[in-house]
Amino acid sequence: MSVSTSQTTPGAASPGTDPNGTTGAPTGAGAPGAAGAPAAGTRWMRILALTGIVGGQLMLVVDGTIVTVALPHIREQLGFSPAELTWAMNSYALVFGGLLMLGGRIGDIVGRKRALVIGVIVFAIGSFAGGFATESWMLIASRVVQAIGGALAAPSTLALLRSNFPAGPAQNRALSFFSLAAGTGGAIGLVLGGLLTSTLGWNWVMFINVPIALVVVLAASFGLKESDVQPGRFDVPGAVLVTLGVTALVNGLINVAVAGWLAPLTLISLALGLGMLVAFVLVEKRSTHPLLPLRLLGSAARVAPYAAMLLVPAGMFGFFYTTTLFLEDVLGFDAMTTGVAILPWVAGMFTMSQLAPRILRTVSAPTLAFFGLGAMPVALFWMSFLRADSDYWVALFGPLLLLGASAGATFLPLTLLVLGGATEKDASAASGLLQTLQQVGGAIGIAVLTVVYASVVGQDADDASTSQGIQAALLTSTLIALLALVVFTVARIVATRGARR
Repeated sequence: MSVSTSQTTPGAASPGTDPNGTTGAPTGAGAPGAAGAPAAGTRWMRILALTGIVGGQLMLVVDGTIVTVALPHIREQLGFSPAELTWAMNSYALVFGGLLMLGGRIGDIVGRKRALVIGVIVFAIGSFAGGFATESWMLIASRVVQAIGGALAAPSTLALLRSNFPAGPAQNRALSFFSLAAGTGGAIGLVLGGLLTSTLGWNWVMFINVPIALVVVLAASFGLKESDVQPGRFDVPGAVLVTLGVTALVNGLINVAVAGWLAPLTLISLALGLGMLVAFVLVEKRSTHPLLPLRLLGSAARVAPYAAMLLVPAGMFGFFYTTTLFLEDVLGFDAMTTGVAILPWVAGMFTMSQLAPRILRTVSAPTLAFFGLGAMPVALFWMSFLRADSDYWVALFGPLLLLGASAGATFLPLTLLVLGGATEKDASAASGLLQTLQQVGGAIGIAVLTVVYASVVGQDADDASTSQGIQAALLTSTLIALLALVVFTVARIVATRGARR
């Protein structure tokens, strides 16, 4: 089943707009929230549904950074070697990124609500076991279990939001909370990780997921409507190729930060990853039940948000990486204070995420995304003026607010455009592809910025050289954000001209 680029999909922008941002009546069976979506529901049922979806997404995103703050304590108490400590983080990223597309297809076959609930339960089991780890291998194994559960649950969140909230203001409002959770989860993880580690111990960065998972499972079980099961053959060749391909690619990017771009393991991993992903695309072209329906990328209008969502995390991860280095290594903040210092970014994103649904009543999603993508490099460039003697309130507070607001103006409309380019049948695949690109984009950002920072700082790091390295990394982040703006703008221009013809 393919979708014409001229099909109107109200979920793709403000109500009454198609994926190209033009106005029109909200019609089309492929529209988000069309067939099968509840026209209305009790207020409490909507709250439960939103809690199940947003709570699950927030838990998964927070876990990406909450463990980072606890790593020094984990190293001391469990006797991690430097290599093992790296795997405490990388094992999760590798497995989670590699299994996302597969998790989306499983949700289609068994039901997305069922996939979300089972995935969250598996994630909670891994978290609970990890909190009791007494050896390094136990914690690493528990992180793998977490990643398996997360990869099963994550693709279903966005697809369930689409099917449980009718297109228009209700869906835009729900997506604003979803985007807020996805965008601020990293910063929340830093704050929460610092608080739990300094008060209750590192174990609680794992245990905290258990009560959250319980709330998510109960809310999802009672508040969400199950999606229609999609029978069909399982795309085994595609599943193997995309899982191994993404895993190898992410592993190669992770190894860049450790050994550099020209290290044998880096080159082999990147080559294998890219080769398997090319083979995956070729297999999907011929598959009758593809893991990734290529119609999702069938026009410039559909490619634009995916391309932006690959590049934006690369630049945003640079912000987390460099700002944390500056606050801790130059200003001497501890982990808890560092987390609190990043809160202006959270405040900026929260404010814009609440305003965005109202703005989308008067402007199209592509227009709002353009302004959000335009403000992001401005904020990163402003931040690049950091010096060793910079004051937090002068040099960081303003850029953090602007960067948060730009993220809030970017994530919601891009997510709406992704949903608008997919039918209900393809929603899980679209969600899985979106989150896979975010994972790969983040890995690319860390790889590039780590090399830039290390090449400037060198072996003998002091406050001056650290500041210079951070400036170089932030300027690189600025260029990546500019590239996201250019790619998105060019793709939209091509799409608009094509629509006029």
